[in-house]
Amino acid sequence: MNNSPLFHLFLAFSKEEKVACRKFLHSPYHNQREDVRQLYDYIQDQYTKSSVALTKQQTFAHLFPTEEYTDKKMRYTMSFLLKCMEAFLIQREREADVVAAQLLLTRAYRRLELPKAQKIAIKKATKLVTEQTFLDIEYYDNHYRLAPAHYDAQAGQTRNAPLNLQTWSQVLDLAFLAKKLKQSCFALAHQAVYKVEYDTGLLPSVLAYLAEFEELDKHPAIALYYYFYQAQTTEQHEFHF
Repeated sequence: MNNSPLFHLFLAFSKEEKVACRKFLHSPYHNQREDVRQLYDYIQDQYTKSSVALTKQQTFAHLFPTEEYTDKKMRYTMSFLLKCMEAFLIQREREADVVAAQLLLTRAYRRLELPKAQKIAIKKATKLVTEQTFLDIEYYDNHYRLAPAHYDAQAGQTRNAPLNLQTWSQVLDLAFLAKKLKQSCFALAHQAVYKVEYDTGLLPSVLAYLAEFEELDKHPAIALYYYFYQAQTTEQHEFHF
């Protein structure tokens, strides 16, 4: 049992995550199986007491004291617990991405046809994005994720409502440029070490576009990768550096 994916995941949790996961599993909204709750509690309790190896038979006897050991039932219980723990991880990742969470809320309000609440949620999401001080690739990605929310809100008002299609197009371009250049720099570094060749796709067109892009230096996440790539692949090393 100690070599199972379930146990490896449990050991990877921090002390705070172990406690939070227990609360998650004891919530009937997330889990309604008592055997799953008991299995997690037993693992946590045994791991706290000692580091001795747990066996399926030993654990089964604790969970189902009146039953004869059945490997299939034990594996099913372990599988259900693993899925719940993975759901816990997904929930934690969603909570950590505050922008994505706020945008999901705007989508929910739109589905429920609550335009005023939707507008407030979009306003909060916009505040979160515009107050970012670290202008990395996530900054551009968040602006792009925000654009559809604004579009949905505006399109739902009146037929003549001004739409943000131009802004949407611009933030899409910036997000794509940043991601394409970053990936291209990774491929360049990997190529140098492992002596492989990659199809760069649209990269030549991206580089040609940025060579004429007058506002390049206003977008550091894009400029950084652009100048790095050029310094590594052209003869103007010092200039681009």
